[in-house]
Amino acid sequence: MKKFTCPYCEKEVCGHLKKAFAGSLKSKGIKCPHCEKRLTNGVVSAYVNSGIWFVVGVFEILNFLFVTYYATNFILLLIYGFILSRLYDAFFGELEPSRRMDYM
Repeated sequence: MKKFTCPYCEKEVCGHLKKAFAGSLKSKGIKCPHCEKRLTNGVVSAYVNSGIWFVVGVFEILNFLFVTYYATNFILLLIYGFILSRLYDAFFGELEPSRRMDYM
């Protein structure tokens, strides 16, 4: 299993599951156990997650307009969007420093 490295101390920090829930650039993120700095998913992850949620939103609108029983499809599309965004965060991209001002 691949371990992701800290951009500050260059040591291995976390695996896929912990990285999947590290959050966006302005979130609290995860703490490096070696240097105690905060780490989050990168800029590319934010762009990809925005694209995923845009596509989910378009499918939600189309689902509302053209399907008579849309409640289950609505919930399933939200679940699919959440799972796809977390899978992208877990397996692609690198960790970056948190950009929150209160953690710097």
